[in-house]
Amino acid sequence: MRKILVPIFLLFLSGLANAQKTYGVLQFNEKIHDFGTIEETGGEATHRFIFRNISEDTVTILMVNASCGCTTPGWTEAPIPPGGAGYIEAAYNPFNRPGNFYKSLTVNTSHPKEEIILLNIKGHVNPRLRTVEDDFPSKLGPLRMKSSMVNMGRVLTAPIPTRGGIKVYNDSEHPVVFTGEFEGPSYIRPAFTQDTLATKSFFDLDFFYDGKARNEWGFVSDQVTVYYNHEGARNPIQISFFSNIEEFFDDKSLEALEKAPKIKISENLYDFGVATQGKVLTQSIKIENLGKSVLNIRHIQTNCECLKVSVPAMDIASGASANMEVIFETDKIKGTQQKMITIFSNDPQNPTTWVTVKAQVKVP
Repeated sequence: MRKILVPIFLLFLSGLANAQKTYGVLQFNEKIHDFGTIEETGGEATHRFIFRNISEDTVTILMVNASCGCTTPGWTEAPIPPGGAGYIEAAYNPFNRPGNFYKSLTVNTSHPKEEIILLNIKGHVNPRLRTVEDDFPSKLGPLRMKSSMVNMGRVLTAPIPTRGGIKVYNDSEHPVVFTGEFEGPSYIRPAFTQDTLATKSFFDLDFFYDGKARNEWGFVSDQVTVYYNHEGARNPIQISFFSNIEEFFDDKSLEALEKAPKIKISENLYDFGVATQGKVLTQSIKIENLGKSVLNIRHIQTNCECLKVSVPAMDIASGASANMEVIFETDKIKGTQQKMITIFSNDPQNPTTWVTVKAQVKVP
């Protein structure tokens, strides 16, 4: 009896293994393809994943989604009968994408028993030699530049101005002369005088930005105009500046810090919860001065016109407090909202303090 049971048990295992091996609808010859090293300027790298329909039903590929716009999918659009073959195609565009890549394709079929199929492509893009046109794509007359916008970043109200600017390239066959003629606010001045930019050469169009003279705090924007001569003609360049002005503290000794003001916010995050669109939400948030000298609120800034704040006084005495009134108008917004209030003060340890306001605005 034992000799009979063993072969039957082996046949059962064999049948189970075969069932597991053939389980599924589409059988692919591979699910990951390695392109190896390809050239950035070599055009699209294309590969087809070949599959066979191992089910007893006709299957249609409904959709193939790529994980990146750099990859264009393609597939067999006609229905695939049992035993029939088809393909999923991936075309990867390496231009402006140097380095390693690993992308996926998600395949959806018409068969109710087929789970979502995931295919992957990978490889390395050998970078091309970059040109001036690549690195300085913006062109204004004879000049090329990355952008006419200057992100100054953090600018302190320090005695020494912050320096920043843009690099320009003379793409013409004639020299460009920066005359020193300049239009802009008094707190921005050129770091150059009259300079001649030879053909096919670079020039740093730098400026000094005086954060103290700007006399404002937080995120600010400015614009200046610089003039240059080219082939006898006078031409302007308009340059935009974006800065975050913060206070400069020249004395951060332990003794000075002990005598300094110290800001404390009662709530750095306030959630209004669910609100109907059009409702005006209000909340008081306490600002305390735990320091030993007067706390001065330099400026309060919000990142949305829908959010308005006010305080009864900008100076808060030592040990005193003031309520910041917050008004959140919801008539022009909907859905999940998260806005920011930025408070600038003369607290040397926390000159910039943030309060986040949240709400879930529902349309009635």
